[in-house]
Amino acid sequence: RACQTEKRKDRIKKSDSGKYHTRGPQRRLPGDGIHPATGGIEINEANLFDGMYGQVDKYINWLQADSSHRFINIYTNKGGGTDKVSAELAQRLNDNSIPVASLEENDLAPAALRSNRVVFIHSLKGHNDVINRPDANFRLFLENSPRLKPIR
Repeated sequence: RACQTEKRKDRIKKSDSGKYHTRGPQRRLPGDGIHPATGGIEINEANLFDGMYGQVDKYINWLQADSSHRFINIYTNKGGGTDKVSAELAQRLNDNSIPVASLEENDLAPAALRSNRVVFIHSLKGHNDVINRPDANFRLFLENSPRLKPIR
């Protein structure tokens, strides 16, 4: 199903391994100012595919800055450490009164994506499978984003 942003200023950012730093912050994802290369595009939703390696404080600040910001983090425990950093981020978000829905990829359902603004999904897949074949999950994320509406 094709989707479009409801307002032109809404931006959804999809990043994968390693892009938590090189792509995220440059697009104001975790609130450290406007990067000149993007002209200050505000990211309203971030979908991270096994790429949570650090900068936890920036993601917390970004989520605290606007209650409409939405974050989906799919991670593995197949090397690289994204599971440990994801667990740290989830705990710190909960400590800061930002609820995190944590579920297994096999249990992922549209309702969970529609009813939670922060969703952490554990995948049993390998790292390369999560980042190189995200189509089914990415489509599910987009179809259930409050920022997109179906094109009729």
